[in-house]
Amino acid sequence: MKFFISSVLYNKFNLIIQSTLFFFILLITGMSLTNYLGNTGDIRGGIITAIICFYLVFITPQKNKIEKFPAISLVFIIFIAVFIPRLILVLNTNVQPFDDFARTLTAGEMLANHDKSGVRTELFLEVHPSLVPWIVFEAGVVKIFPDNPILALRILNCIACGITGMMIFLLGKKISTRTGILASTIYALYPSSIVFSAVLSCQHFSTACDYLAFVLVLFPHDNSFRDKRFHLYTITIGVLLGISQLFRPDALPMIVAIIIYTIKTFLENEKPKVSWFPLLFKITVIIITFQIITQAAFWFILHKNIALDFNKSIDPEYKFFVGFNFNQGKFVSEDRKIFSEASHTERHQLLYTRLVEYGKHPLRLIELFYRKYYVMWAYNSSSFSWLQGKEISELRTKIEDGSISAWELNKYNRLMNYQSLFKSLDSGYYFLITFFAAIAAWNLRKQHPESDLFSLLTWVCICYIGVFFFIEVQERYKYFLMPALIIFSAYGVTVYDNFVNKIRHLVNTTHDQGAV
Repeated sequence: MKFFISSVLYNKFNLIIQSTLFFFILLITGMSLTNYLGNTGDIRGGIITAIICFYLVFITPQKNKIEKFPAISLVFIIFIAVFIPRLILVLNTNVQPFDDFARTLTAGEMLANHDKSGVRTELFLEVHPSLVPWIVFEAGVVKIFPDNPILALRILNCIACGITGMMIFLLGKKISTRTGILASTIYALYPSSIVFSAVLSCQHFSTACDYLAFVLVLFPHDNSFRDKRFHLYTITIGVLLGISQLFRPDALPMIVAIIIYTIKTFLENEKPKVSWFPLLFKITVIIITFQIITQAAFWFILHKNIALDFNKSIDPEYKFFVGFNFNQGKFVSEDRKIFSEASHTERHQLLYTRLVEYGKHPLRLIELFYRKYYVMWAYNSSSFSWLQGKEISELRTKIEDGSISAWELNKYNRLMNYQSLFKSLDSGYYFLITFFAAIAAWNLRKQHPESDLFSLLTWVCICYIGVFFFIEVQERYKYFLMPALIIFSAYGVTVYDNFVNKIRHLVNTTHDQGAV
């Protein structure tokens, strides 16, 4: 933009973008604080959160020997640090998946045994055809590990989380090794992520692919055809985003963010003459490679007669229809029933009618956006519920009808105790992440750093947060953005640490001058 507008306008544009990010994160911080204060009944969670906060703020930022390790050694250490606690949980978890996770697994097991009827249900063909590639992946795991596919999938989840932790370190290292170590440490200890690793969700693999793509976007190379890495990284980015889309169809905001970041970086280039061709080539190749990967997968699924017709999908409009319902933009079975039974023309009309209703009452639209934002970014983590919720519900039913045994009652009390501890610990930990992320966002707003990392992550956050104002929300959908918020949080801790050191230095200087 420096080529087309004045530096003053350019700085104002940057300020608007950074201020938008700060507003988004500050709002999340306020909401998460409110939620945390509502979960302070279990003092153990507060104590553990305080200990972790002390460690992260006062111990981790200090210089230590681990920073002197070679980068490859640090990456391996971080993978192990993320992988081990999740593996321990997985090996000590013996509960069956339920709800959507059970349906996809059942369909995968049927497909592994050459029974395609599980994939051809109305749920997968008409409402959520995007889950079919994930079911095919699960079927492959069932084929390879027929004795215990659930354990295999959970261990693969842990590996995916370990890869994400490595990518968090490599991204944070763009600021400093200390920031990278701190960010990966925060992620390794994040309670919600640890518990959710035992849930058979496609989000683990999708997130790992996305953040590996971000690392390659920021990897140093010349944006020219003279650099062979330029071609390799560009193609690989498209491949990774395509694979991510197959696991979970939310890659579009990331593609938009990467394109905006790429254009912005090009326009900020200080060289007097820079060709547009490499920029257009990079964007085009990413999009084409992305399309090739996704379309090839869908062709394979259709060619193998796994699914009959993806064109019956109501996915795009359905997500918006649910996103603008009067139930805080969350899923309700009635919406699925209405939309599934409607014709193509009627679906357009249903969505149009709902949008017109909000157009007539703008205040209701603002209220809807606020409620959706709270559901998405401030609700208690659903990780424990997705892991143990079915068992808790079954035991509660037995209590109500008086058929529960003493052993089962003891188990129920133990699970409720764990749930209380988890809510208190996780909500406090999440508040700390958002609090320090807000400090980082404020500091970036004031200082306008030319960091490629924060430029990319700012657009990733804004695009991802923005799209969920309009489509269906669930608390677990924030899973993808947590690594980015954690990187901001780690930087916020270093900003806070530097501020405290300046104050300490100022106090010491004043004291010394007074002594003289």
